Amino acid sequence: MSIVKGLAGIEVDETSVSDIDGAAGQLRYRGYPLEALIDLPFADVAALVLYGELPDASASQNFANALRDSHIDAQLADALLAIGARASHPMVALQTATPLLLDAPAPGAEAGAALIADGVRLAARLPNALAILRAGARGEHAPPAVPAIADYGTRVLTQLTGRTPTADAARAFEQMQILQLDHGFNAGTFTARVVASTLAPVAACVAAAFGALSGRLHGGADQAAIEMARRIVTPERAAAEVAALTARGDKIMGMGHREYRVIDPRAIVTQAVAERLTQPGRGREEFEVLKAIAAVCASALGGRSKPVLPNLEFYKGVVYLAVGLTPDQFTTAFALARVFGYVAHIAESRIDNRIMRPAARYVGQPLRVPCR
Repeated sequence: MSIVKGLAGIEVDETSVSDIDGAAGQLRYRGYPLEALIDLPFADVAALVLYGELPDASASQNFANALRDSHIDAQLADALLAIGARASHPMVALQTATPLLLDAPAPGAEAGAALIADGVRLAARLPNALAILRAGARGEHAPPAVPAIADYGTRVLTQLTGRTPTADAARAFEQMQILQLDHGFNAGTFTARVVASTLAPVAACVAAAFGALSGRLHGGADQAAIEMARRIVTPERAAAEVAALTARGDKIMGMGHREYRVIDPRAIVTQAVAERLTQPGRGREEFEVLKAIAAVCASALGGRSKPVLPNLEFYKGVVYLAVGLTPDQFTTAFALARVFGYVAHIAESRIDNRIMRPAARYVGQPLRVPCR
């Protein structure tokens, strides 16, 4: 048997949550192409990912109400303030805090509707938890109040930034979150399914997935792309930087994707939103640099069998800058969306659960005995 590093192309299970057509450049949630969903309310698309169908008006209102149930008691809030003050990065704080956000699994929450209900409770508390963790990182000693705002994008952005966003910013934020709900068996989702296979509670599965998401080759690429753009400073320096990165064998963060033979469809949407929303001092300068990098990659590296093209992470950071987030908040915002995909996969995997236990080929020393 051959070893496939990174499990590239290896099918380890079935899923009905999302489907990637890499040749056509299409992503579908529960059969719906992304383009048909991008202008819907985020909560409706999240419900689709979780339950398999778009909600009717009544179910939509009930789900939106469930996402407003973000209560965190005073004792836990104090713990989150302390975690925020101590953590080296918001993703470290979020991964640490996540298992604390559910007191205990609800009765029967090992599978089915009860598991999804637990997952929704966890997802609803995450924005409030991030706001408290951020307050702790700033040295504050009291949790911020939860804004009494019904609209998901406006409410969550207010919690993340401390400011009420414009309607355009709130809508752009919801669109970015829709793009990030699910994406096949990516590293974070696969991690969630591995942990879920042990029958660990949903919060433990999600916390493990957040650890995978934090890496620079996964969800952390959005922050890395902005840092790269700020290091280059001007579009005119893009060609030299790409040449230097290529010569060193370094990755160009946010470029290329294992699943797509054409441009990531999420990158197309993100670039269009960035064109509309970014302004000087709010992502525009970094956006111009990133567009120059993409142009260089398309021309200089286009001879490869698989073109090097932008993925979701490449332009997403500039949209987040435009809506008021700081680079160290980018991946935590990603987590607020992807948690719904994680929960859907955890529930799906429990239908016919078998603990993940792959084999490993031993290449160490042969059998030997100690000499005295």
